[in-house]
Amino acid sequence: MIFLGDNGGTKEWADNSPFRGHKNQLFEGGIRVPFFVRWPRRLEENRVYEQPVISLDVFSTAIVAAGGTVPSDRPIDGVDLLPFLTGRESGSPHENLYWKFAQWLAVRRGDYKRCQWRRRTLLFDLVADPGEVTNIAAERPELVADLEASLRAWESGFHK
Repeated sequence: MIFLGDNGGTKEWADNSPFRGHKNQLFEGGIRVPFFVRWPRRLEENRVYEQPVISLDVFSTAIVAAGGTVPSDRPIDGVDLLPFLTGRESGSPHENLYWKFAQWLAVRRGDYKRCQWRRRTLLFDLVADPGEVTNIAAERPELVADLEASLRAWESGFHK
């Protein structure tokens, strides 16, 4: 069984604290949601996996869990999470996570997230600033440029 939330609560009906934002935004309050996996006798109970994942991972994970093979003849954004959930692999299943919604673009790499919002470039350290209050883009121009290049490559369809 896989359960995941639907992109943050609406600002009228939910409190997404300590995160900034709400549904239809790419701040953490709009994209960070619960994600639970239960598979008795296959996955350890009450184990917490701390690395960020994305709903796109459900596709590949479900295919492999059912005994199938993830298609290799086309780009697939999600990855099979089972090696990470079982502890066979450590670390993060993704180098980068990407989002696009209306005029919003965002990429997360490790603890950093770069957002493009209303023609503004924002960079946040999500560990030091989970509420995305302090824009550190001016302090880290090389990281901003690197994340921008990665985001543009993904957006143009040249991603894996």
